[in-house]
Amino acid sequence: MLLEEREAPFDDSSWLFEYKWDGFRCLVFIEKEVKLISRNGKNLALSFPQLTEVKTFFPNDTVLDGEIIWGEGKKGSFSRLLGFSKKEENIFLVIFDVLRFSGKNLLTTPLLERKSFLKDLPPPFKIAPYVLEKGIDFFNKAASENYEGIVAKKISSFYYPGKRTAFWLKIKNYTRENFLLTKVFLKQGNVESLMVFDPKTNKSYKIPFWGQNDLLNLLAPIVKEKNPGEITLYPLLEVSIQYLEKTPGGLRHPTIVGFSPAGGKNGIK
Repeated sequence: MLLEEREAPFDDSSWLFEYKWDGFRCLVFIEKEVKLISRNGKNLALSFPQLTEVKTFFPNDTVLDGEIIWGEGKKGSFSRLLGFSKKEENIFLVIFDVLRFSGKNLLTTPLLERKSFLKDLPPPFKIAPYVLEKGIDFFNKAASENYEGIVAKKISSFYYPGKRTAFWLKIKNYTRENFLLTKVFLKQGNVESLMVFDPKTNKSYKIPFWGQNDLLNLLAPIVKEKNPGEITLYPLLEVSIQYLEKTPGGLRHPTIVGFSPAGGKNGIK
């Protein structure tokens, strides 16, 4: 079951709210052989064999929904998860739903009743905590603890495998920051990406950019040098970007919000 995105948190007595975990989503099939099947159909049990011990705590013919994360069973670190080893001791499986329990199909059982099948587990397993009704306070708590965001779920919702519905919503904890625009990269004459510079960390990031080739007209007065496929700019324009986190590979899920003169109102000082 997939998530639709919503911009702002809310309070509602008919909804529950969970942390948005930062890892590999998977379905856990507990049979003679435990399988951890990712959204693209890969069996993650081959990469995380230690997590197959989840079978100790559930009967055969059970299917769970959860997420593999790196980091003390709490927020996790997606970049660290990408560099894991099979001997890694800091890998956890967070479980937040059950689709089948000991042969009983729970897809048309309301969410809150499905959750009653999940009990506290020892590491490296964890049952996802949740709160009822108070989504705004929970989002603020998640943001203060640097979680990726929260997930809102209708407590009466059934489970629809592989479908995106308005009964499950993701509300992301984006960071918004201003960067200096230093280069534009072109492909077949069209703007393909931007290079931006963070003067606070002295690092540059390449950001995808599609369409809006009128941007080239906007940038014409600050062009420093033109080369095939690349335009270097004087750092006189800021780009406001929202993103989930900074990683060694760049900004995760960046979205360009707008442009403004460097050092202007709300700009970099």
